[in-house]
Amino acid sequence: PRLEPRFQNARSARAALTMVAGGAVPFGFVYSSDARSTATVVLLWESGAGEAPRIEFVAARGAGARPEANAFLAWLEGDRFLGEAEREGFLVIDSHPGEVLR
Repeated sequence: PRLEPRFQNARSARAALTMVAGGAVPFGFVYSSDARSTATVVLLWESGAGEAPRIEFVAARGAGARPEANAFLAWLEGDRFLGEAEREGFLVIDSHPGEVLR
């Protein structure tokens, strides 16, 4: 409760990063991958995998998708993309290729 009056809400994760990077606020909570994207933000603390809610990014192909969509999904599951994602601070989890979500 004592810290709450000092919090400044942002409309989005990118807005929070802009506030921190530009010096509008002394520090803030941002995605680690976003923090690594700018030279003016210093990472002070990072939550462990089990300490924060899990955020998943899902790729989907629509029923009327062009054939290129299959190539893009295959690229997302490839070693080159997954390695780059890990270097950028994303935690890569086991995926379920071809799984249909309803």
